[in-house]
Amino acid sequence: MPPNLPQVAKPAGGFMRRSTCKGRTMLGLEDIVAARRNLEGLVRRTPLRHSFLLSRRAGCELYLKLENLQHTGAFKVRGAINKMASLSAEERAKGVVAASSGNFALGVAYAARALGGVPVSLFMPVNTPLSKLDKLQEFEVRIFLRGA
Repeated sequence: MPPNLPQVAKPAGGFMRRSTCKGRTMLGLEDIVAARRNLEGLVRRTPLRHSFLLSRRAGCELYLKLENLQHTGAFKVRGAINKMASLSAEERAKGVVAASSGNFALGVAYAARALGGVPVSLFMPVNTPLSKLDKLQEFEVRIFLRGA
């Protein structure tokens, strides 16, 4: 391993514990278990499909995780739910603010409703596709169109 890369020791069990690398906190097993618990029942368990064509082209076995089958059509809902679920009741009551041009905004709106009506303000570019804005109409969110 090149000397400029951080060395990470693994405990006897083989799982990496929470550690930092250049000021960033790396996820540990406990974070992954907590995320799974936070997402349980709120997101779809999407299928994993082998892609013969991509595998052949890449020269290795490739699989596709079909996150387009999520409630919002994208994986971004997972991060939105996990973050909101980690907030205290007081923090949730204050609401959340997000900036997005579409898929993350849908994820945040869905998460807010799924977790009991967290107030949401979304900042989106003025050129956001109407299809994304139309989908957001089913959620109780405040939308601010600003910038490009």
